[in-house]
Formats: sequence, C-alpha cells, structure tokens
Amino acid sequence: MTKMCELFQTLDEKRIDHTRDNLWKCTNLESRICVEQDEYAEKMRQNIEPCDIDGDIQLYIKYHKTGSEKPPNVAYKPCRGRALKVQVDKGDHLYSEVTLH
Repeated sequence: MTKMCELFQTLDEKRIDHTRDNLWKCTNLESRICVEQDEYAEKMRQNIEPCDIDGDIQLYIKYHKTGSEKPPNVAYKPCRGRALKVQVDKGDHLYSEVTLH
C-alpha cells in the first residue's frame, strides 16, 4: 500500500510539473506575442508620424484636378415639357389646400 501511495504521489507531482511547465510556456509565448504586437504598432506610429495632411491634400488636388474653370450652370427643363404651377390657398394645415394645375 505504501508503494502505491508513493507511486500516486510521484505521478501527481509529474502531472503538476507538466501542467506548470505548459502554462509557463504558454505565458511566455503570449508575452512574446504582446511584445511583437507592440513593436509592430510602434513601426506603424513611426510611419504615420511624418504624414502631412494639408500637404497630401494639396498633392492630390495637384495631380487629380479636372480643370480650373467653373462649369456652366445647368438650365432647368421641366420633365413633361411644361412648367408646373402650384397654387396654395390659406388653410389650417400646411398642405391642406394645395392644387396642381
């Protein structure tokens, strides 16, 4: 019986050691991933830092503009070939007596 208790204790110690070792490795891996993510974020911040918003907008306008003259006004043309007259009579409601001719 004593040998069995010693064997179980040894197995339990190995199990605990194995679990502790795996948790330690996982924690180290997670820590390394966090450090790498922070390094990538710092590289991103360094790339964004010299960005000049006003200068970039002016460059975009310079290279993509379509012209320097204002286009002519578009003349209104009624869709049915005639102008639509709206007569509004006084009423209690804003749209109460609107008639279309």
